[in-house]
Formats: sequence, structure tokens, C-alpha cells
Amino acid sequence: TYTYSPVALNSNRFYTEFTFDVHDQSTQDSPIPVYDYEDFIGMEEGQWYILMNDISLPSSEDASMSGEEQFAPITTQIAGLDGNNKTISFADTYVFDGLTNVGLFAEVASGTILQNIYVQITADVNFRMNVQTFNVGLLAGTNNGIITNCEVESVNGSALSVVSTVTTSSSYVAGLVARNSGYITNSRSRLNVYSNVNLSGFVGVNTGHIASSYFRGASLRNNTNTATEY
Repeated sequence: TYTYSPVALNSNRFYTEFTFDVHDQSTQDSPIPVYDYEDFIGMEEGQWYILMNDISLPSSEDASMSGEEQFAPITTQIAGLDGNNKTISFADTYVFDGLTNVGLFAEVASGTILQNIYVQITADVNFRMNVQTFNVGLLAGTNNGIITNCEVESVNGSALSVVSTVTTSSSYVAGLVARNSGYITNSRSRLNVYSNVNLSGFVGVNTGHIASSYFRGASLRNNTNTATEY
């Protein structure tokens, strides 16, 4: 904006006023820091992020009592998240009405990179599902992107129990990711998992690529005769 003022510096001069539009712009080498739960659920599409502190995800009941926004699997198509070896924790019961892809992330988009993310359950965790067909993995329901150096784990003997009112042969529950068509490398599952649908310790259905990864030191329990456990 150029403005003429006859009194500026006691002479007839033009002076310039600058205005700024400030917004976050991230790159993989300069990600936006995530400090707390509000930052985590507020991540924006196309941005790179890095976790700076441990985060606890409030259960459905805790969120209602505290007035916090209830946790729902992240659906925003971020460019990437570096977990920075911090911990993201689930505890207690989470109700996911009408959702078909459930986990920390609902569906990891093609091109998205998740790295160095550590997810744990600190007490028995229940995911309540009410749809006929679903995919549940503690890290992601479905992965089309890149997952590297990530881990899910049970602490103190805790277990993830996925409770469904409807059982079908096309639903899958897995420790890390239920359905993978992307890339998973150098990742681990030490998660106790119980469910009444098709069950896997690591990945339920794989049409992508998995390398240098494993499920070890945990247990699976399937409480129906119509599903597959592997």
C-alpha cells in the first residue's frame, strides 16, 4: 500500500505500509511440531509434522466428561508424520459408530509417510464397532502409503479387544494395519489382540510390500469359529 502524506517526516514523501499473511508451511526437513492432543487431531492436509511430546488419546467416556473432542481415527491426508520416538497411548473404551477403517489413522493415503511412530495400549482397550464390514489396525485401518520404523505394543499384559455386533468373513483386525497396499518396512507388533473376526498379529490382508518386520511376543485370541487367525 502506497500512501501520500504531507506531514510524513515534515516533507512531501511517499511511505509504504506492509501487511503480512502468516501461515505454517512445512517440509519433510522442517516439519510442524505437534505438542499435544489438540495439535494432533488438528493436523492439516498436505503438511509435514513431528511429534514433540507423548500423547494420550482420551477414551470416549473421558472425552465426554472433560469436554474434549472425542478421538476419531485421523482422516486428514497429511504429507507425513515423524513420531520422533515419542509415545501415543490408547486406554479404555472407544466407540466408533459407523466407521469402517479404524486405528490411529483411518486410511494412510498414497504418498503419505509415517515414520518412527510408537503406539501402545497401557490398559485393556476396547474398540466397539457397529458396521457390517470393517478394517481395524492399531496404527491404521488401511495403508496405501509408506510406514517405516513403527511399532505397536501391549504394556503390562493389556490387550486390544475389537467387539463387533456383526461378524462377516470380510472384516479384518490386525496389530499394525488391517489392509496394506502400500509399503511397510522395519516395523513391529507386540500387541495382544482379541476379536471375533479375521485376526492377524501384524497385517490382515497384504497386496503391497512388507520387509524387515515382525509380530512377536504377544498373543491372538479369536472367539468365533467362522473367522481366521494367523
